[in-house]
Amino acid sequence: MNLPSLTTVAIALLIPVLTGCGRSGQSTRFGSTVGVISWNETSPSPVGGLDHAWVVYARLGEGLRILLWTDLQNGVANWTSDSTSDSASFKGSIQSSDLKKPIDVQCQAQGANSGSLTIDGVTYDLAGGSLFLVSTKGERPVVKQLNRDTSQFKEDPESLKAFARTDPEISAIFTAREEAEPAP
Repeated sequence: MNLPSLTTVAIALLIPVLTGCGRSGQSTRFGSTVGVISWNETSPSPVGGLDHAWVVYARLGEGLRILLWTDLQNGVANWTSDSTSDSASFKGSIQSSDLKKPIDVQCQAQGANSGSLTIDGVTYDLAGGSLFLVSTKGERPVVKQLNRDTSQFKEDPESLKAFARTDPEISAIFTAREEAEPAP
């Protein structure tokens, strides 16, 4: 069986970054998918995570399993993945010129809602939710885990933007971190 190489997976994930905002890209391997959705809207006072965002998603089977929603304007994700019909593992990093160092991510998921996700050295139990807001303002990323039905999210920028604007917890973390950031 011919499997895509790590280089192929990395290139597939770079496509949305290289081809512009508002696009999504994905790489499928062993029945699981890891991809990126990004957007960058012009605004007089843009808020990262809302007006511009870089969302990495991992899908197991037919539904979305994990969303890593960042306030980055651009980035590169390098991933390796493996899965069976009821479990998956993902490992990689998010890199951007906006970051002092890459954000390392590791996931071990079993079944519908069990497993763990480690972001920048901190491990989260997926039973507590599979939506992770990652604010990159400041010295270290701040991560907030939310319990949302991520299997219902569509893999397009418009549906994610609309969801972000109507969910007060998503708006709150990104707005609070933006307001706390001193003006240049």
